[in-house]
Amino acid sequence: MVPHYILGDSGYRFFGLKTPSETIYHALGCLAESMGIRATARVFQVKKDTVLRWLRRAGEHSAQVSAYLMHNFQVEQVQLDELWTFVLKKEKTLSAWEKLHTEYGDNWIWTAIDPVHKLVLAFVVGDHEEPWAVGLLKKLKAVLAKGCMPLFTSDQLPHYTSAILKVFGRLAYPKRKGSRGRFPNPRFEPSADLQYATVHKERQGGRIISVSTRVVFGSAKAILVRLKSLGMKKVNTSFVERMNLTMRHIVSRLRRKTLCFSKKREYLELHLHLSIAYYHFVLTHRGLRRPLAEPIPTNGNGSPKKWEYRTPAMSASLTDHVWTMKELLTFRVPEVTVAPCI
Repeated sequence: MVPHYILGDSGYRFFGLKTPSETIYHALGCLAESMGIRATARVFQVKKDTVLRWLRRAGEHSAQVSAYLMHNFQVEQVQLDELWTFVLKKEKTLSAWEKLHTEYGDNWIWTAIDPVHKLVLAFVVGDHEEPWAVGLLKKLKAVLAKGCMPLFTSDQLPHYTSAILKVFGRLAYPKRKGSRGRFPNPRFEPSADLQYATVHKERQGGRIISVSTRVVFGSAKAILVRLKSLGMKKVNTSFVERMNLTMRHIVSRLRRKTLCFSKKREYLELHLHLSIAYYHFVLTHRGLRRPLAEPIPTNGNGSPKKWEYRTPAMSASLTDHVWTMKELLTFRVPEVTVAPCI
């Protein structure tokens, strides 16, 4: 049984608002189903700032729900990728001052997904630089079970290699050659069970003409054996790339050639938290469906129901049913009790 807030509870995220709670749920459902802020405000006849206020509360709550439920995962593979977007302006239109002192311009959403359960295990919004790749891998490590070492796959971006080494590698202290001179600086080395492979795509005229793979850490034979156990034939990043397409569909800010682009990075992150939680707990995924033991007849002359549709959260055993938006936004996250310092 999922514990929920009572609408009159002061701990409830939308406590004290004049708008009926059901209206707020429908409005936030529209935001999670690719409607923009202004369109949602027009449909529900409220101000744009009101919708932004709802988005802030819902995004913060969704982040807490995801952090509480998604932890201690034992996964076999993690696919890494980054998705381009922009805040207020594209990079080429920024002034010199804006490039140095603002968050405007090109932004990248770094994502790590579990291709088996279709879960977004971690994401980070920032620049296309190595520190953000390291931040993504640190957030990923926080949700994995202790000692879990999945197979990593990504494109040929070089930032992932050093980031994986820093987060999942081991720190080695090389011996000094000879008896004089200073000791060599410590460096990160891959552990024996670390496996990482990359996909290299060669493009010509905007089209992919060849695809090759390269093993960075681990042995090619061991990686292929691991992939076969997951029902895959070769190294790929197709699942995380498909997730990028899903995010562009359900988050209006990520569409190309749109007026729904983000004006602040903060609201981009809040919108992502809401939409990803909605994707995990509310949306059913066709690739996760299971055949029913007995078909269920439908009313009239319709064909019987043959499949049980599941969400990524159901596939990962985080819940046993498909949630509604109301269930997501009223889920009670237990308060963490901090022991007093003595």
